[in-house]
Amino acid sequence: MDHARYAALFATEAREHLAELDATLLQLEALPDRAHVGTLFRSMHTIKGMAGAMGYSAVERLSHALESLLDRLRASELVPQRAEIDLLFDGTSLLRVAIESAAQDHADASAQEVERALAPLLERLTEWHQAEP
Repeated sequence: MDHARYAALFATEAREHLAELDATLLQLEALPDRAHVGTLFRSMHTIKGMAGAMGYSAVERLSHALESLLDRLRASELVPQRAEIDLLFDGTSLLRVAIESAAQDHADASAQEVERALAPLLERLTEWHQAEP
């Protein structure tokens, strides 16, 4: 397997999904609408699957946690409030850093920075998920 070639393809496709996530989050912020949640879910699901196939565990864990938040919003038919939107913005920002780090195959300070930032965000996502709807 030509890892460098697939890493480049991953980065290109992930960046496209990140652009869609950003645009949709801004739309969701301006006008909370459940249709936006579905769009966010599909992009996050695709990133998660691609990261899993490539073995990018930080990207996979984060996108899975964000996907779970979106799935719960989607399933419970709730319109996201400020707290959920902020959590999605924070998660997407970290996801961007994690994707760039993974695609560049960094085992340096960048990857360590992602891992340090990942734990508190995953904790926030877990707390939100465990809270009563």
